[in-house]
Amino acid sequence: MSRSIFTAVLIAVLPVVSLAETARTFAGRSWSIQVPEGYTETTTPSDERTFIVAYAPAPRPDGTRPMILVTLADVRGMSDTPESRQKIAEATIAGVQRRRDEWQVEKSDAKVGDMPVVRYAWSGVTIPASDGAAARLRARGVMLVGVDRGVAFVLHTQDVDAHAGESIPALERLMATFRFGEAQGSK
Repeated sequence: MSRSIFTAVLIAVLPVVSLAETARTFAGRSWSIQVPEGYTETTTPSDERTFIVAYAPAPRPDGTRPMILVTLADVRGMSDTPESRQKIAEATIAGVQRRRDEWQVEKSDAKVGDMPVVRYAWSGVTIPASDGAAARLRARGVMLVGVDRGVAFVLHTQDVDAHAGESIPALERLMATFRFGEAQGSK
């Protein structure tokens, strides 16, 4: 069953929030996404074939916060087929599953703009890292995985269960604003 996230954006009413659009270039492609104003951008060091950026607000009084994570990978040697998209999606969601107990996931097909994506809605209990980086908290998230003209993209949002009912739907609608521009040198 195909689900159009773009249609959901048109139908759903976003809470009143100021938005900021962030735009960058990766692998010769411009891209943009809207994030709530006040979300801080944090980039993760990566190589020339991968780009990772997270957007998150200041922590809540309970220390938790939602986030949007954008991961881009140069896969120009890989064809843009449903099978390659599925292979990337399975590897990516497996990384989230490894860090969760009581794992549940629902997979479906969706679109971001006109780009087909694999959509995962997941829930689980965070497994604390050995450095104590996370407590055992129930969390939920949505991950969208696609490939467009040689660039794989993973859009991911997550939050603790206590706040996810409000934050995840709104952040998923914002993930649907992700767009690629034309490749450099194309018309």
